[in-house]
Amino acid sequence: LVESVPHGIQENDTDGIITFSNPAHVRMHGYKEGELVGKPVWEMLASEEEQEEVRQYIEMLVRKQPSPTPYITQDSTKDGRVIDVQVDWDYKRDKEGKVTGFISVITDITERTRAEEALRESHQLIEKTFASLNDAVFIINEITLEEFRQNLYSAIEKRGVLSQFEFRMRHKDGTVFPTEHSVIPLDNADGKRIGWVSVVKDITGRKQAEKELLKSQKLESIGILAGGIAHDFNNLLTGILGNISLVKYYTDPGSESYERLLEAEKASIYARELTQQLLTFSRGGAPVKRTISIGRLTKESAGLALRGSKSRCEFFFPDDPLPVEADEGQINQVISNLIINADHAMPEGGVIKVSTENVAVDEGWNIPLKKGKYVKISITDNGIGIPREHLQKIFDPYFTTKEKGSGLGLASSYSIVNKHGGYICVNSELGIGTTFDIYLPASEKKTVEMDNSNKDLFVGNGRVLIMDDEKIVRDIAGKMLSHLGYDVAVTREGMEAIDLYKKAKEAGKPFDVVIMDLTIQGGMGGKDAIKELLGIDPEAKVIVSSGYSNDPIMANFMEYGFKGVVAKPYKLKELSEMVHKVTNFP
Repeated sequence: LVESVPHGIQENDTDGIITFSNPAHVRMHGYKEGELVGKPVWEMLASEEEQEEVRQYIEMLVRKQPSPTPYITQDSTKDGRVIDVQVDWDYKRDKEGKVTGFISVITDITERTRAEEALRESHQLIEKTFASLNDAVFIINEITLEEFRQNLYSAIEKRGVLSQFEFRMRHKDGTVFPTEHSVIPLDNADGKRIGWVSVVKDITGRKQAEKELLKSQKLESIGILAGGIAHDFNNLLTGILGNISLVKYYTDPGSESYERLLEAEKASIYARELTQQLLTFSRGGAPVKRTISIGRLTKESAGLALRGSKSRCEFFFPDDPLPVEADEGQINQVISNLIINADHAMPEGGVIKVSTENVAVDEGWNIPLKKGKYVKISITDNGIGIPREHLQKIFDPYFTTKEKGSGLGLASSYSIVNKHGGYICVNSELGIGTTFDIYLPASEKKTVEMDNSNKDLFVGNGRVLIMDDEKIVRDIAGKMLSHLGYDVAVTREGMEAIDLYKKAKEAGKPFDVVIMDLTIQGGMGGKDAIKELLGIDPEAKVIVSSGYSNDPIMANFMEYGFKGVVAKPYKLKELSEMVHKVTNFP
């Protein structure tokens, strides 16, 4: 038995000298039969430090005779290799029980040690990998929830194939959040199913982004229709508002007729604001931005929105508010909408708290904004609140709970803020109140305030060419400019305008200013016409005009070669100011 077992067996005396070594022990250490007999056992050890310890250890074993305990060490082979060995040993005794030596069973565990080390490294790698994941990882061996079980069954059917499904889970505090599970069956070496491995991703942010994308798509889907209607309507309003503002200057300010004209003008301006809400949805529209103080704008907007109301505003602004790059008219529309909604939520009146603060958004924020500095505007009422089932719909176009509401106020507000690179959200509780938060990108520039003084008309002289495909616009714009003292010529499309401009220049009677409509049906519009015109006269002074008041060219008109911009519909004073400004352009 000793000669045939695969384990090494050796005997040594109390001095530690090997007296017997079986074939397996000899092969294990790379020696020939008989070569190990007579060697001290400590010479078999790989570590010199351990060799001395074993020499002293043998003496202690003989003297004190403690209970035999297996141990693991490293031996050195004849050719210098190091092997891991497990040593199980016991005493050899004579008839009187005196210790005469030791007998050891030595097992080569090098492969086992390597396998265990590899397993430990594998476990460490897995642990480090799991620790670095942003997703949760579950190993599941018992399923109780029916819906979850059914989803796992699909993973079972797809044996060894990844199965994904979405599932709602619950936080410790009871709040529910959406998750995505990636599940794969877990089998043992015999192929028996022992459970499942599930990688769980919190998709709250993704779901929020999907909702935001859906809102944007809804807004875009009505943009084409809304933009077209608003463009045509603005052309008509140009004729209406232009004629009203012109007739006012021929009417006695103290007369009843003048008062009626003022009311008609107010109605036309209100119609222009409604049209602006439609234009907000237009695909490709861009705000005409400048650097403004959001605190000033917020106070002015709130004050106008609450005229005649039982409610009042309390303002909370920081000492160092950052300015924002924004279209003042559009952001005024957003704040007015929210203030009016807050007022309507408190039929008996109340206090609307309006605050601004500087915030720095980073990756830890669960809102769809780029990293950077923002100004946060919060508008809070203590009104009736918004039902939970309505919260996900309030920014949808045409969704309203008001009998006389159009459903465009919050939808247009959402679109405006989105096109400014910002974000708007709402929190509400029935019977307690509602808070709307608006985030707008902050600016490092200084604010540029508009001159709102009530100046007289800018009269002038010189020649002006008007290009517009709508006769009503050509007629009223011509009359308004004639009233201001200009010599006016009109044309309906770009090629005609270029031909007239060239002939006037050659005749020595050049046009001082050209007003071009961007969109011409069946002809060349302003974008292409100005290229041709600047080729003829690089110093040409051209004003761009459009019923699409937030067309990208209107926002960045100087990049296209225009010297000024006037959005339809416009009043006489607005037109006089712009023509005067461009006429005196350096």
